[in-house]
Amino acid sequence: MKAIKRERYGQKELTRLQEMLKKAKEEEGEGKTSDSLFKIITPVNLEDQQDEPMKDVRIYDEKTMRDQHGNYPPWMNKKKLKALKRNKGKSSKKRGHK
Repeated sequence: MKAIKRERYGQKELTRLQEMLKKAKEEEGEGKTSDSLFKIITPVNLEDQQDEPMKDVRIYDEKTMRDQHGNYPPWMNKKKLKALKRNKGKSSKKRGHK
């Protein structure tokens, strides 16, 4: 059964790939390329933008890993956040030892 399906789907895939190649050759002849599908936008005043200070600078606290707005950094995964929240109130010292 697998061999029959493999043969049938192989023929379908072959015809699909051949049609794609034909369309690609036709588009090349017409001048349509993938570059013409996308519009590239460049900043007009690049020099002026470099002089301005960065507005979205976030300062993270080393202990809590939160920024000045109380948000966690985007590179921290949810598992790490849960662990931080779980151990938030606990001290790092063991109890009973001085």
